[in-house]
Amino acid sequence: MSLSGLSIPGDFGDDGVQASPTHSSINEVTHVMPAHPQTDRASEGGLLLSTVPSLLQAMGGSAESVLRRSGLPRTLFSHPPAALTPNDYFALWSAMDDEIESVGNGPLPLRLIELVSVEYFDPMIFAFLNSPNVKTGIIRNAQYTKATSVSRLRVSETATGLAIDYWWPAPLTAPPVVSLAGQVYGVWLIRLATKAHVQPVRVVSPDLPEHMDAYREFFGVPVTLGSKHRMEFGSIDIHRPLVTANDSMWQMFEPALRKRVNEVEAAGGTAEKVSAVLIELLPAGQDSI
Repeated sequence: MSLSGLSIPGDFGDDGVQASPTHSSINEVTHVMPAHPQTDRASEGGLLLSTVPSLLQAMGGSAESVLRRSGLPRTLFSHPPAALTPNDYFALWSAMDDEIESVGNGPLPLRLIELVSVEYFDPMIFAFLNSPNVKTGIIRNAQYTKATSVSRLRVSETATGLAIDYWWPAPLTAPPVVSLAGQVYGVWLIRLATKAHVQPVRVVSPDLPEHMDAYREFFGVPVTLGSKHRMEFGSIDIHRPLVTANDSMWQMFEPALRKRVNEVEAAGGTAEKVSAVLIELLPAGQDSI
């Protein structure tokens, strides 16, 4: 959920770590996206590169200005590459954030959520939407985003619900806007799939964003300062059924997702090798469905 960096498994994760009864680690996974030439998707935030110019225009920004700010090739949007390096991906997000702030239309994550499309296929989103409830969807999401991202995610049970921590493994340092966009999108996706105005119990960030009032209005709670990016949801909300649930579709597609994850793991997709990993541009934006 990206849920930006978010995602998740029927078997509760790769390492099976269990902690205390009130804070047991359900799932910690390293999401890796090896180069795989398909189309024009930038992972972690759900941007189809070819659609970025129109999104920027709708927000009052300029694609040309974003490319100039980022230092990325002028043909990035017109002839999208098969993959972006994590640093190029971060540069793109930072440049878009600066551009939208410069024209007075920030914050970027909240503006994007107003324009986001739900018409694209993505394994992570597919895994979530076909789940019976929010908790199962988050767990599946974490497992299968491993095939499409270089972020890390830990989902853990708390005394009152579920907590989601996510970050980018060293040596990567993502700009705050990337993880914040993931938090915004995660909440939006849950609301979409439940048809309920679900609010997180807590939203935490190591970097407090500008436009705090706007984020508080969206989340329903203030963004608070902490050591990591975290969202917490209450017990009632994580057990809400998804109106998009489709178990037969999930049973048909899950083997292909698991195969993809196994291929990534066999290729050595670990945090230690993340500096050599490319963010794959799949046929659809990760944060679009």
